[in-house]
Amino acid sequence: MEPWKPDYPDPKDRRVQMVEAGDLQTYVSDMRPVVSLSGKKADQPACFWTDREHIYLRLDWALWHPVDASNLQFTAALCGAYYCRILLATDNGVKEMVAPVFHVAELPPELFARREKTSAADGDPDTVRPPDDSDTDSEESPFFRKRKAIFALSQSIPDDVDAMSFQHVNLDGLPVDLVVSSDDKAVIFAVFPENDDLVACPPGAETEFPMPSAIPVKRLDQLVRQRETLAKLEPNAQSLLAIIAGEATLESMRTFWAAELAEREIELVEYPGYEDFLRRHFPSLDDDDGEDGDDEE
Repeated sequence: MEPWKPDYPDPKDRRVQMVEAGDLQTYVSDMRPVVSLSGKKADQPACFWTDREHIYLRLDWALWHPVDASNLQFTAALCGAYYCRILLATDNGVKEMVAPVFHVAELPPELFARREKTSAADGDPDTVRPPDDSDTDSEESPFFRKRKAIFALSQSIPDDVDAMSFQHVNLDGLPVDLVVSSDDKAVIFAVFPENDDLVACPPGAETEFPMPSAIPVKRLDQLVRQRETLAKLEPNAQSLLAIIAGEATLESMRTFWAAELAEREIELVEYPGYEDFLRRHFPSLDDDDGEDGDDEE
């Protein structure tokens, strides 16, 4: 997926800011995601999300707000929608707007300038400068760790295994973390970083576990829907589901999701067992070469 690239309106030197909005609320109404704020104005609002933990509201081209992703019902509705409702409360009432929802691989790094740490004696405390290679905060983010894990897995397919990896597949309206496939088989992976100790939410208990350390059981349903979509696109290929994660995360899934995993036929894979998993499900290129050699004889 190509990163979304903004088409800046005039004037193009207007400073863009990402600021917290303390009064921002999210909920679902009539199965539609809704974002409400008070005392704000909007011009061409839009919502953007890179993953379910990173959602942003653009009120106008100069003002962006991060959106709290702890409301699982809202995030699920937003990430599956093309539009959301924006409610702006003012002294004169409530103004309702419809905003498009965009899924993007990442926000353009040039979109926001990093706030410079200055003292009052240094002048304007809002002085900003473009980000540079010394900015390492992003490397600590869950999104960065996840993308790093997906990339490493995509590059770790043994040379003698007849399969290819795909990182930017979209099924059922949502991106798939990783697909490894051959001509007649595909495995849809949900990927969680190896060193992240996450908790599988017991069915019906999602609200008791705070994000982002908790994984809702709805994630399994999403995998199933993606498998069904892929089966329609490739009816002659076998589609399998797997989750790859660290030992603690997988143990949590085995504890709380045993029945759900069995019912949905989802296999759990540890990082050290990734290569063996691929070898069990995909043919060896050496085997193919041997068959060709037999034909020639």
